[in-house]
Amino acid sequence: MAVNKNRIADTGDNKGSIGTERNPHLRWRLLSALVTACFATPAAFNSALANPMGASVASGVAGFNNQGSTLIVTNSPGAVINWQSFSIGAGETTRFAQQSAASSVLNRVIGADPSVILGTLSSNGRVFLINQSGILMGAGAKIDTAGFVASTLNLSNEDFAAGRLNFVNLSAPVVGTLTGEARPQG
Repeated sequence: MAVNKNRIADTGDNKGSIGTERNPHLRWRLLSALVTACFATPAAFNSALANPMGASVASGVAGFNNQGSTLIVTNSPGAVINWQSFSIGAGETTRFAQQSAASSVLNRVIGADPSVILGTLSSNGRVFLINQSGILMGAGAKIDTAGFVASTLNLSNEDFAAGRLNFVNLSAPVVGTLTGEARPQG
């Protein structure tokens, strides 16, 4: 694999590209995390991660309870939580206790670091994780939820509350607007 300042791709047909040409900051953050992971001892790497931190409830109600290596989040249906970081280290558990399997919680990372999931994420309901800096699921990650969506695209609080899964790329430039009417010709 060739790595230079402008591109991460294999030396052949670019099938190794990870699509970061549009976001060079993401490319360097992911590369930095991968290099760190290669050289860190498991104990050192795991101690750098922690359950999600820096919660701010943007919509609904949520309570947070740390019990050793487990974070329990109890939330109302449709709650939106903004996090400074959302990673789960190996041996750690983050559990969302919701009203039912039909309940959902939107977790948006507003900090600059990618999410690294190496431990357990569980919930009796649906969990949405939005992190524009990236999301990495490690080999030991366990996701045990009624539904799970992870994306680097944004989902607005309004769309989430209305049940619309309208994911958008906030970093993409707006090129123009197309207006008009289609008429069959024949």
